Amino acid sequence: MRDYAKYEVWVDSMNLVTDIYKITKRFPEDEKSGITNQMRRCAVPVPSNIAEGAGRSSEKDFKRFLEIAMASSFGLKTQVLICRNLDYIDSEMAKNMELIIDKVSKQLNGFIKKLKANINSLI
Repeated sequence: MRDYAKYEVWVDSMNLVTDIYKITKRFPEDEKSGITNQMRRCAVPVPSNIAEGAGRSSEKDFKRFLEIAMASSFGLKTQVLICRNLDYIDSEMAKNMELIIDKVSKQLNGFIKKLKANINSLI
């Protein structure tokens, strides 16, 4: 078993979830079941899938969970852009969030590539 809490990508994605909750708390009340809920449902799976994948016994399974986390980060970035377009967040806030999401996505991509190389070396 791997200690997921030691992975920088897990720490960064946990911070991202906290930021998303703080930001969406300020959204209009009529968006609670709309974009607020959607953003939170995109953010939470990122660290959750990293943690769950770390608990898997094979590199292949772990890689798959990291890919799911990556897909959630892409969805979250899209939600941030939608919020910017709706003026729920300003351009500066959107840019900052995009930078954080991009950082997490790059970390995940690097991790996935490393695991893929490990898997291929076993074949």
